This record gives sequence, structure tokens and C-alpha cells, in this order.
Amino acid sequence: MKRVYKHLLLGITILLAISTLVIFYNARRPNLKSQTNFSPEARSLPTYNNITIIKVTGIGSVKTKPNMIYISLNIEVEANTPGEALSAATSRANELISFLKYKGVQDQNITTTNVALTPVYDYDQKPPKIVAYRAYYSLRVRLTDLKLAGEILGDATNHGATGLGQISFGISEEKSKELRLQAIKLAYENALKIAEAMAEAAGLRITGIKTMSVQSGYVPPVYVTKSEAASVPPVVPLMPGESQISVSVYVEFIAES
Repeated sequence: MKRVYKHLLLGITILLAISTLVIFYNARRPNLKSQTNFSPEARSLPTYNNITIIKVTGIGSVKTKPNMIYISLNIEVEANTPGEALSAATSRANELISFLKYKGVQDQNITTTNVALTPVYDYDQKPPKIVAYRAYYSLRVRLTDLKLAGEILGDATNHGATGLGQISFGISEEKSKELRLQAIKLAYENALKIAEAMAEAAGLRITGIKTMSVQSGYVPPVYVTKSEAASVPPVVPLMPGESQISVSVYVEFIAES
């Protein structure tokens, strides 16, 4: 009898323990549910302590008169043999370089850009037959004096050149750096005006900057169509026009109510 009583008491104890665990588990369930709330409000982005980030790209441009001119001078000769053609082109090139130095152009401003030798075919014959050889030589000259550039263009064909290549105007590296800094300031001012307008429309005010960076700048060259030697006057008038340096900046402004 004592044995039965012990088993009964043990069973009651186990039931009470299970009931206690169930009650405790049910009491904890609401808290667990509130911790895993996936409502739209809970999934929304943080407000960054009531701070709004306004992202803007500003553009600044500075116009200036080019202070550099680049001219291409070409030599093209034809002869019966490769050696004769190359020798004739070399002779003309030496004459042209001597002329440029006589006009005051420094060595560092004279650059050879092309040397080539190709056969000339007579395609009326079958198969085509080589009838001559053509040699090419090109120079690129960098100048800062427009008047001197006009004199060189007008007289180069009398000193070895057989034609003129493309002419372009540009800005020196030193001046370009100076103007780029001015363009960066203008680009930032443009970005700030845009951000302030956006903030005002939203009932906010600009209070700071989160990050900012300078994007690429561009200085487009000004090109002049090449001229044929026969149409070159004694002095070629040159009009450099106007160049423009453009820079963009990316800024993330901090706005608050």
C-alpha cells in the first residue's frame, strides 16, 4: 500500500511540474511576439536621429581664352625606291626642323608624331604592281605666340613641309590647374543652392555636410580644319575663340527640421 501511495504522489508531482511549465510558457509568448514584430512600421528605414541626407551634384564652369596652340606639319614624298623616298622625306624634315628652330621654337616643343613608308600600287595591272614608294613624316609643334604660329603656318611649305595637318587650341597645365580650382568653388556653390532649395521645400534647413568629392573635369580642345599647302597665305590669321573648364562635385548635405 505504501508503494502505491508513493507512485501516486510521484505522478501528482510530475503533473504539477508540467502544468507549471505550460503556464510559464504561455506567460512568455506575448513578449516573444512583440520582439518579432514584422509590421511595416518596424521594417521602415531608420530616421538617423531626425536627420535627412540630401544628395546633390553641382556643376561649375569657367571660360577662358586659350593660351596654347598646337599645329601639325606634314611631309609626303614619292620616289622610285624605298631608300630614295625615305631620304627625300628625311631631307625635308631636317629643313623643316631647322626652320622651326630659326623661328625660336624650342626642342621640347617639337614632337615627331609619324614616320611611315608605303608602296604605291598600280591597280590597273593584274596582279597589281608596285610602281613607287611614298614616305610620310609629321611634326607636332606647341606654341604660345599666335602671331608666331601664323608665320610658321604661312611659311612652313617653303621650308620642307608639303601640307598642314590639324590645328588645335588649348590651355597650359599651370593655367588649367588654376581655373579648375575656380570651377570647383563654383560647382560647390551650385550644389549648395540646389540643396538649400530642396531643404526649404521640405521644411528643413542645411546644418552640415556628411561627405563630398570632386568628379572629373574636362577641357575640350578647339579644333581648326586642316588646310592644304596651296591655299596657305604668307601669314595665317588665327582666332583661338574660347575654351571652357567644367567640374562637377558630389555633396551629401545634412538637413534638419
